[in-house]
Amino acid sequence: MDKRSKLMDDLRAFVREKGDISPEERREVETLLDYAERGDYLALAQARSLAAKGGYEPPPGLSGPLPPGPLMVCPKDPEHYAVYATEEDEELFCPEHQVRLVPAPSEE
Repeated sequence: MDKRSKLMDDLRAFVREKGDISPEERREVETLLDYAERGDYLALAQARSLAAKGGYEPPPGLSGPLPPGPLMVCPKDPEHYAVYATEEDEELFCPEHQVRLVPAPSEE
């Protein structure tokens, strides 16, 4: 058995014995190890990192839904077009009137 296979077997055993991770977290580590068996060294590194931390952290960008930003509306007709901003200082425009959106009156 080579060093990489031994490491993957050890990580699988660690995950099976670890009681403080959810079934979803366990499946994620198992999936990473499956990719690692096919030669994906990045997946092996990520699985190794999860095991070393002794806990689970979601992959970057997958930490859950972000709360919506302020509601932005068309200044010409607020009932016509409204959208939530997703970034600070984001410039949003009304697709029909081609004007910059403003915060909704209740949001000010």
